[in-house]
Amino acid sequence: MNAALVRINQADLAELVGVSESRISQLVSEGHLAAGDDMHAWILAYCSRLRAQAADRGGESVLTRERAKLARAQTESLELKNAITLETYAPTSVLAEILAMTRRAIADRLDALPSQLRTAHPALPNTAFHALSVAIASARDEWVRATATLVVAPVDDNECDQGNDEEEQLAEAAAKNDAAA
Repeated sequence: MNAALVRINQADLAELVGVSESRISQLVSEGHLAAGDDMHAWILAYCSRLRAQAADRGGESVLTRERAKLARAQTESLELKNAITLETYAPTSVLAEILAMTRRAIADRLDALPSQLRTAHPALPNTAFHALSVAIASARDEWVRATATLVVAPVDDNECDQGNDEEEQLAEAAAKNDAAA
């Protein structure tokens, strides 16, 4: 006797394929499995149903895309909460203020270099002193220009959504820094 032609009940098929007996009963009532078929026919029909389900998922339904979008948003939210908890996250306004203070301190140090250079090396020829002063001033101006755009520009796209209040605060901080520098 061929083992594939053996008749089995729904409970045996459920155990064989690893699902509940109620799921097999549901597949029979939906017409995916024919009642009274042999084991071979049921397994072929069950595998055909699985292939059809897999093919449907390849098309990625709207619901699947929305679930994936929700999962990404939940993951991002959890990552942000973890970063805050671990103190590896700082709001843009805090970072902008720190950058502004650093920017001001470095600009002040660069401004002081020519006089320090003149004091340390009084024999330095005027042309060399002037060339160094121009180079230092140019570097200072470039530093102020480059960091001003960093203070005003948002850190990433997610923080752009926080509204205009933060952008206005950043612009005010940059203006204060430009005035101080």
